[in-house]
Amino acid sequence: MQSTLQFLQAILPVANFYVGAVNDNEGKYLKDQKVFRSILELANYLDQMRSMGWCTYYACSGFEQTWHEDPMGQLNAKGNIKKVVRTQRNAVAQKAFWLDIDIKPDDSGSYSTLQEAGDALVSFVKALSLPL
Repeated sequence: MQSTLQFLQAILPVANFYVGAVNDNEGKYLKDQKVFRSILELANYLDQMRSMGWCTYYACSGFEQTWHEDPMGQLNAKGNIKKVVRTQRNAVAQKAFWLDIDIKPDDSGSYSTLQEAGDALVSFVKALSLPL
């Protein structure tokens, strides 16, 4: 079986910073979003948190900057400029083309079945002449 480090090295790009997070085990919110300078540090954090029973997450992009003031000037609840890291502007590298395909039979904004989602994915790949 592949280790967390091997998996992350296979899917994450070379970049300045990486982001990991944990949630409340019910998936209701992300807690303690942290920034790491290396994939090794990220992997160690995820392994440690998972061993403590947390559900772990990682950002699929590599980032140019760590936490910084939002260049768009968004304010937090205290009226200060928000600190951000996982933004489109800060994401500087990806190693894969990621898709988020939702299959929820009772949601009009999602695909109803795996077959429907698969058919849409094949159509998308063909329309853009992407390699399979």
